[in-house]
Amino acid sequence: MTISLESKFGSADIARVATRLATTTTREEEMEYRSELQSMNIHAAAVDFGGPVDKIISEVMSHAAVAAQRCNLVKETHVELGNVIGACHEVLLALMHKAAGLNVGGKIALVRYQEHLCVALFAEIGLLSFNEVGLYLAHRAVPNE
Repeated sequence: MTISLESKFGSADIARVATRLATTTTREEEMEYRSELQSMNIHAAAVDFGGPVDKIISEVMSHAAVAAQRCNLVKETHVELGNVIGACHEVLLALMHKAAGLNVGGKIALVRYQEHLCVALFAEIGLLSFNEVGLYLAHRAVPNE
């Protein structure tokens, strides 16, 4: 996806950006992409995770909320943090539905542009030689102050 500074981004565009960030394979690639996004006033954060899916849900939500604050996606308000937690919860529930009882590893990406907040989660799901992947998205409209 080519991004220009003149672009007006909608929810689908921000979902594509979040998906690309969630599927970066190295920390260097992630940081380079986040820097590119920052130059266009798109705020982004990403958190790697792994472990038994039923044991990591609250930890992933907590780490994602902290990352969203540290990377200036949201302020520490009930509405803004609630939107982050709600979107993270939505994608994690979708992952749990597919991966119940299994181990997962992946990345959750949070992207904000103006009122658009999108969370993308990319995960590998495995047990022994059974390997599956999942990609999940959630969008929220967060009012600008």
